[in-house]
Amino acid sequence: MRRRVAALLFALGASVGLVACGTPRAPVNGRVPDPPSAAPTLTRVASQVDVTGPRGPMNQASREQALQAAAAQGKSDLLKRQIAAMSAFGDVDLYAGNDAQLLVDGPATFAAMFAAIEKARRQIVLESYIIEDADVSRQLADLLVKRRADGLDVAVLYDGVGSLGTEEAYFDRLRQGGIAVCAFNPVNPLKQRTRYHKITQRDHRKMLVVDGETGFTGGINISAVYSSGSGGFGSRGPSKAPKPKAASSEAGGGKPGDKADDKADENGWRDTMVQVRGPATQKLHTLFREVWSQQHCEGTVAAIAPPPVRPLASS
Repeated sequence: MRRRVAALLFALGASVGLVACGTPRAPVNGRVPDPPSAAPTLTRVASQVDVTGPRGPMNQASREQALQAAAAQGKSDLLKRQIAAMSAFGDVDLYAGNDAQLLVDGPATFAAMFAAIEKARRQIVLESYIIEDADVSRQLADLLVKRRADGLDVAVLYDGVGSLGTEEAYFDRLRQGGIAVCAFNPVNPLKQRTRYHKITQRDHRKMLVVDGETGFTGGINISAVYSSGSGGFGSRGPSKAPKPKAASSEAGGGKPGDKADDKADENGWRDTMVQVRGPATQKLHTLFREVWSQQHCEGTVAAIAPPPVRPLASS
């Protein structure tokens, strides 16, 4: 199931949890600022943030317009207080004029990601805390190797702790297929490419950028536990991919409450991703390239010029 999000604004940066933990340092040192006691004015909020639209950085009036449009989608005071609180932690970067799709669970996310990879023309970059050697990751590997053979540039960045349970043979296969592969802060000190700080400094980002045009970010790792849909909130289940249901109620067979359905619900981990097209996608691509460079990964991930500005589809 896919739902359109009327997302005029998309927040990214060091003070936003969407892509946190891969940043080189915490955005706040010392005491955490108190939340605002009341909602500030829209003018004040607009003066505290940087907003980038399809044509570049926005001035004060355009920022106010973009914030007003976003506030109209929900509770205006809540949005203003949230942005004010984020501003207290550091710089807030907002990206306006995006087209976004809410991907409500793992199956919806993997289907959309695989479709985008199939349609890629130039470049694919993937960053994930966990890449688990399971059915979904093997399907991904097959597709990435195929697209690399088609002549596309492909780069994969995974976390050294999050993907610790995956055999090196999985990543070796990607490398042998011509894909640039890099581990973020490897656990083995002999493989460290940067000054070793703390083993707890991890990259919890989960994102994919295709051709610098279509981006994905959110909470879904490349793991079997996200493959069984929206059941079983909070239970990671086994590391092995769940077996396909022989006859599910969704397919018109079986009955609600069947043991196969119950097992899938128990093993499923419920999380969400967002598919985005627009200025935020370029920032996702920049974030990937920054970490790739900071980690001294082999090879260079080329910058991609943004696509021509075009009107967004109506929401």
